[in-house]
Amino acid sequence: MNSNFSPFASLSLQRLRIFYTAAKSGRFAKAAEILGITQPAVSLQIRQLENHLGGKVFERTGTGIVLTELGEMAIQYTEQVLNLIKDLEDKSRQFTNIEFGSVKIGASSTPGNYILPTVIANFVELYPGIDVSLEISNTEKVVSQILSRRIDIGVGGRETTDNQLCSFAIDKDEIIIIASPKKANSLRKLDLQEVLSSMIVTREKGSATRAVAEKYAGALNLTFGRKIELGSNDAVKSAVRNGVGVAMLSKHAVLTELTSGQLARIELEEWQCYRDLFVYYRCDGVYTPAQMKFIESLQKKSVE
Repeated sequence: MNSNFSPFASLSLQRLRIFYTAAKSGRFAKAAEILGITQPAVSLQIRQLENHLGGKVFERTGTGIVLTELGEMAIQYTEQVLNLIKDLEDKSRQFTNIEFGSVKIGASSTPGNYILPTVIANFVELYPGIDVSLEISNTEKVVSQILSRRIDIGVGGRETTDNQLCSFAIDKDEIIIIASPKKANSLRKLDLQEVLSSMIVTREKGSATRAVAEKYAGALNLTFGRKIELGSNDAVKSAVRNGVGVAMLSKHAVLTELTSGQLARIELEEWQCYRDLFVYYRCDGVYTPAQMKFIESLQKKSVE
């Protein structure tokens, strides 16, 4: 065996970057243009990658290239590798000066829309040289993004049980039952089970708001009627505002509509549903001074 042989030679960072760029651009010619190399060089690198992986990563089409099943798998690993390298490069530049750097945050809709904007605004006022980005999705996706290192810090609506993540509570939230003002007048005459037996407008699976409300109702041995699943708080509020059933949402998310009279709260003694909102970060993460300072700002928020 050749002592100079390296099993990782065909998975060089340059080759992975070429593969990633080709996959995202959809054409070898475009990838070559972006990377400042020739199209034959792109083709050669992709061919050598395919030889190493033992199969095709692209299929040619009339308009360009598409990933094969092997390619779809390879692009997920490639993205993680390139993200790790970018993290290393960024952090090596950021570690010596807290005034510069970046913080990537992922949050579910309630903390992302109603709590974090103020925290971020105060933070960037203190540290204008630090770039802060926020992506809003649902709690399940936020946890997944931290584990895959796509974001640095997450904030979501339920405590994680993943032992790779550390967490702390940042705020307490109340999940309330809402309806249109017209519908609420009749629903207030019913008991809780009768209210929940009507049409329920709910967030998608993966939403912590939904999971907490369902768990609470289950603990009371209550059952739900028919469900309509919608992908955002705004969509849920719009449906309910127009008379479609009832919903259970964070009080933070509906405060404006309750104040303006567009939505009404159905207050029933049996429904007292609260939850904590949590900050998540990787226990094994190596954080820059900028990222640690942002975590500290969230910890201060949690004790206010």
